[in-house]
Amino acid sequence: MDILKSLIEATEAEPFAEVNGHKIYDFQGAVNVTNRKLAEEKIGMKDIDLGDREVKDGGLGFKRSRADAVAVNPELFTMNRYRKVTDADGKTTYEVVTDYRAITEQKTGLIYKNAIPVFVIGKQGKGLTVLGVKNITDTEFVDEFRGALDVDSMKDVLRAVERHGVKEPAKEKLVF
Repeated sequence: MDILKSLIEATEAEPFAEVNGHKIYDFQGAVNVTNRKLAEEKIGMKDIDLGDREVKDGGLGFKRSRADAVAVNPELFTMNRYRKVTDADGKTTYEVVTDYRAITEQKTGLIYKNAIPVFVIGKQGKGLTVLGVKNITDTEFVDEFRGALDVDSMKDVLRAVERHGVKEPAKEKLVF
């Protein structure tokens, strides 16, 4: 029994974020949470959760499996670039790029597309809000977007994007 208890303690996982009351883990952390729960069930520390799983048509398998943890790629919160913009009135906004491929190609100076979407983030009231979405050129991105937001700041930006339901910038019409 001591071996299983030490296994449970060794598989303690620390979430790197919490969204809507759900703890968010990286992929290894989610595996540790699942292993911990299974070990606890085996030594009788908790009731076994069999769950009511729906069977696929024909009864050859289950429609979905049990999930004990939510796992996402933590690079969602760390892969970003931003620049700080202050207008003539002294109002400060942040322009944030979340395009993974553009960010990884930034060091080469050759971006896979000419226009990159940017979230314009500003402070209104108590929190951050999305003031708009615009496109910037690839050279502007390579030259001016050097900083990266930390995880907590990026969580605030993603909440603002989610709250305001921002869509991609409108494509300009071609006139012949």
